Amino acid sequence: MKKKESKIAILLYTLGILSCVIFFFTKLVFFIILSVILLLLSSLFQKHKNRIIMYTLLIIFFIGLGYFLFFEPLFRRQGLMQDWDFKIFIKNIITESNIIPFKTIRYYIYNIFNYKSAYKLSLDTFGLFLNFFGNLLCLIPLAILLPLCNDKLKKPQKYITTILLISVLMEIVQIITGNGIFDIDDIILNAGGSIITFYIVNPHIINLIENILLKEKNKLNIAKIITRLFIILICSIVLIFGYNYRKQLELDYVNFISNYDIKIVYKKNECNNEVKDYFYEDELYKYYLTCHSIKDTTIFINDEAYSVEEVFNNKTDYFIELDRFIEAGLITQKEEKYERIKICGMLGSRLSFSYNATEIVYFEYINVENKNNETCTNIFMIPQKNGSAKANFYIEKSGAETTKLTYEFVVKDNKIKTYKLLEKSTFYPKTDN
Repeated sequence: MKKKESKIAILLYTLGILSCVIFFFTKLVFFIILSVILLLLSSLFQKHKNRIIMYTLLIIFFIGLGYFLFFEPLFRRQGLMQDWDFKIFIKNIITESNIIPFKTIRYYIYNIFNYKSAYKLSLDTFGLFLNFFGNLLCLIPLAILLPLCNDKLKKPQKYITTILLISVLMEIVQIITGNGIFDIDDIILNAGGSIITFYIVNPHIINLIENILLKEKNKLNIAKIITRLFIILICSIVLIFGYNYRKQLELDYVNFISNYDIKIVYKKNECNNEVKDYFYEDELYKYYLTCHSIKDTTIFINDEAYSVEEVFNNKTDYFIELDRFIEAGLITQKEEKYERIKICGMLGSRLSFSYNATEIVYFEYINVENKNNETCTNIFMIPQKNGSAKANFYIEKSGAETTKLTYEFVVKDNKIKTYKLLEKSTFYPKTDN
């Protein structure tokens, strides 16, 4: 029977390692979780004290942590040293770093309780909880794993020193690899969450886990174990309830600011054709009031009066969409901020492009028109910085020829100085004989 259990333990351990290896190739977090579960099951079938599994779990934890710190798209991680630039690196250290304790923590706590920030500061509930509680919880597993791996780390002083070193090292590595900025509050949250957990689980819950996984024979204080587990349960419930409650407040507030009645009132009835008052702009257009000047226009939102400046300079509590105000009777005229280019092909064709002009010119698709047996795409050319670059546009239609257009763009004084067609060629898709 013991041999059979030993074989099961080895099999589960092997499958756990294999699952971790699969994670490297798939980047699916599921395999990390599966690996941990298999290794824990493996320890249950062990009939003698074996810390190898604990060390393996510790290694897997750091693998998972490294993935989330450097590769997880959810956290906007792009990998190690991707697009690394020394000037940006120095700039981030000098201008973006935070060395004032609790500055970032106060900011997040304020916005967790101020649900209006979801609109005003673009800080949604998920983003807030991910940033604040993600940092607070990310090193909590070490409060269990480190004491299980090394008895010396059951002593508070040594554990606190170790966890502080790990937290500082995480911040330094993130800065060096271009995956974040230095924030002392991240260290406080990372270390603080783990240290608090250490005092909750050590020694009573640690003793229980050792008895189960490492076949120790620690004397257990059941009352204190239940008390500590109850504290963990309450904290988990509060966190889940807090998230859902704040999320509902956010949804209610977003619904409030997005649904409102609009009434446009002009002091004079007659239209003055000479009026052209600038009042708003977005990425592509500038907007002007016509017929009635800004001073002669009052906007009522839910029967509360606002000036044009207040509405379109974000001085209200509402989510402002210009089209809704135009539909309500606001008379406007828009002007394009940038030059645009129109590229046409056969009816039903599709436009794509490849270019080295990203830093010089940014292309913004406006619309696609189908008329006169042609499909035309309108594209704004938005200058980024002075220089010249080429771009290739491909007009494709399934089963027909593809036309390649090569343009050269020159930007000077933040304007498209010139753009011209350098080459036009046609080729046909390859077909299987």
